[in-house]
Amino acid sequence: MDFAVSRTHLTPEDFTDGDTCTREELLKARGVRHFEGYIRRLLEEGGDGAALAQPAQEQTQPAQLAQSAQELTQALIRENPDAVILCAEVGLGVVPPDPAGRAWREAVGRSAAALAAASDEVWRVMCGIGLCLKDETPAAEAAACIEVYMVRHGATAGNLKQRYIGATDEPLCMEGREQIRRTRDSGLPEFDQCIVSPLKRCRESAQILLGESWTDDSQCDHRSRDGRQDDAVRNTAVPVRISPGLSECHFGTFEGKNYLEMADDPRYQAWVDADGKTAFPDGEDPEAFRDRICSAFSAEMKQLFASQAHRALFVFHGGCIMAIMERCAPERRAFYEWHVKNGEGFIVTVRQDEFERRGRFSAVRALSRPAGQTEKGNDI
Repeated sequence: MDFAVSRTHLTPEDFTDGDTCTREELLKARGVRHFEGYIRRLLEEGGDGAALAQPAQEQTQPAQLAQSAQELTQALIRENPDAVILCAEVGLGVVPPDPAGRAWREAVGRSAAALAAASDEVWRVMCGIGLCLKDETPAAEAAACIEVYMVRHGATAGNLKQRYIGATDEPLCMEGREQIRRTRDSGLPEFDQCIVSPLKRCRESAQILLGESWTDDSQCDHRSRDGRQDDAVRNTAVPVRISPGLSECHFGTFEGKNYLEMADDPRYQAWVDADGKTAFPDGEDPEAFRDRICSAFSAEMKQLFASQAHRALFVFHGGCIMAIMERCAPERRAFYEWHVKNGEGFIVTVRQDEFERRGRFSAVRALSRPAGQTEKGNDI
């Protein structure tokens, strides 16, 4: 387990236990330990993972076990191709005297061989030391790679008053403009493309960040939240794409209010008591919001790779950044642990092969807070 964790971006909590998990859990897990234990349960529990309390003479026959193990392995390869599988070596030592034991050992060996044949990497680990048996992972230097800057927009008047500003289309306030200017002046590089949320605070932030690159004479795709052409965004020498799918979460009846103003609202208290995991009243469901954002981000990355971009700028919302980082960052952290202040963000390295296979970034570093940046009023 320790070796697997050190070689991957998984944590021990990402691994399900083959000794106890269900088939559904095994086919969805990011990692599986004691895979040989699940095969033993196929033998002991009738071949389907459901405890049948069969007497010994009615236990799964060797041919049935081999077929069940083969079907399970192929389903695992087909439905969960990026899983990390840990399996103990069971082929050494004394041959089991009973037919069931021999059938189990044979089934485990054949399943492990099939998994190894379908895997990019295969390691044998003894005493915590790994010996690489197979490595068909594309070389990092041969893979298409994009450096992505994700920047949260500057503050709005509502942000300064700690209000829930999601779908509300507020412009930047004076302090927000200064935040973005400081971010720009901290030394941003040149970008091949810029992807922006359709809301005013993000478009205005992008215009400030691009500075002199923002002109009136190049062809860009500017669309509003409903997909219509948006004349409010001027063209830029850096190709700009307005992405409706990267709009902030709709906070429903909470829009434009802060926690003090909703202290006596039972709907707000119920939402807080649920740790913010339920849908906003008359608004968006948090999980659906995260799915929307990650789907839109993946679509934008696909376009960036197709255009052979090397460096891209995303200017959008704090909720967008948290949703993407929660799912794609190498380090596993909860949604709110990726919170950034206005004008801040992350720089991520996105390798095409790794992102398309695992949905993960290759590297992450924080976009340094510009000198003079304060934390006042930037939480929502």
